[in-house]
Amino acid sequence: MEQTILSQFIVPAALFIIMAGLGLSLTIDDFRGVLVNRKALVVGLLGQLVLLPVFAYLLISGLQPDPVFGLGLLILALSPGGALSNAISHVCKGDLALSVSLTALTSLLIPFTLPFIYSFAASGISGGSGSISLPIGRTILQLLMITVVPILIGMSIRYRFKGFAQRAGKPVKIISVVFFLMVIFGVIKQNWEVFPLGFNSIGLAAIALNIGSLLIGFSLGRLVRLSLKQIVTIMIEVGMQNAATATFVTATLLGDVTMSIAPAIYATIMVPTALLTGFLFSRRIAGSGGRQASSN
Repeated sequence: MEQTILSQFIVPAALFIIMAGLGLSLTIDDFRGVLVNRKALVVGLLGQLVLLPVFAYLLISGLQPDPVFGLGLLILALSPGGALSNAISHVCKGDLALSVSLTALTSLLIPFTLPFIYSFAASGISGGSGSISLPIGRTILQLLMITVVPILIGMSIRYRFKGFAQRAGKPVKIISVVFFLMVIFGVIKQNWEVFPLGFNSIGLAAIALNIGSLLIGFSLGRLVRLSLKQIVTIMIEVGMQNAATATFVTATLLGDVTMSIAPAIYATIMVPTALLTGFLFSRRIAGSGGRQASSN
């Protein structure tokens, strides 16, 4: 398919900068947090990497949108987390350490989980069309280069130049948000003529996926009796996806910017719903003084 400036240059550059900015906020201690929040982390990873893709697949299969939009939403569901979820978790008084640890782990796992699960599930949505295949080996390598490598670069800068990293943290976060918005609005602008068709086809599924993923996060947290702060975090992490990574896969790796409409639509939905839901729970957290529902 035709490659554009957006898919060839803007999306990869934006994702690289976003992930490098994430790396600037991470330390080795964030990965050691896995040992502290084992139960919460397992629950979060289960929700993000297993239940969310399964729910998305069942939802798309049931509603049967146009395959190009359905596949785009599937890839979005296979791209969990992202730096934006950390910011919203912080604003909503969630467990920030848990949020950062989940983001760090999923960012390292996505290059491997996304192509494998996609190759298994895509044919059921597309009817077996070979035009939407995603070569596993090449995809893993490219995702590693555009997600994991910039994270490691950012972490290295923070380790060697801690003062600089701390000073640069806020400006880089602002730049990352700007680049994220550029990608989303770029996709919408480039597909403006077919965007209404895309929304009519995938809008309901995107809304249902967003609401359902928030409920999945909440239900998992309640089921294993996590603290209220941890439940809020799991909800946000499962409910918010990395639309920049999904756009990179659809627009750049698959070369189909139209497929990126689904991640763009979801991105416009997930932020206000996560903020609203998190805000409602944050009031309960403030009222209870953040007491734990159980100890881990």
